[in-house]
Amino acid sequence: MKFRLEQYSPAGNSERPMVRESSNKVNTFRSKSRGVRLTAREVEIIKLISCGNTSQSASDTLFISKRTVDFHLSNIYDKFNVNNRIMAIRFATSHGFLPMEPTTLMGQHY
Repeated sequence: MKFRLEQYSPAGNSERPMVRESSNKVNTFRSKSRGVRLTAREVEIIKLISCGNTSQSASDTLFISKRTVDFHLSNIYDKFNVNNRIMAIRFATSHGFLPMEPTTLMGQHY
């Protein structure tokens, strides 16, 4: 499988850019500092959760079931080696998956 690597800096965060790997099937986002990889959908989920959305409201926004959101959150927790949403958001922020500064994510302010 061939991958195309390109620099990706979420919301202008130039301190810790991620590398976006894309193939014909799935896009993944990888933190340079620890090599953690998230799918594009997992990045969407963590962004929505960081804005204060519940699993149900995130599922409504993405037109998927709450159970699917919870499944993605479980995968994120495993990849980040954390146990809850707050720890996942802190990890995502410190490793470049989310911007450090309060900003607008997915059309919502936090």
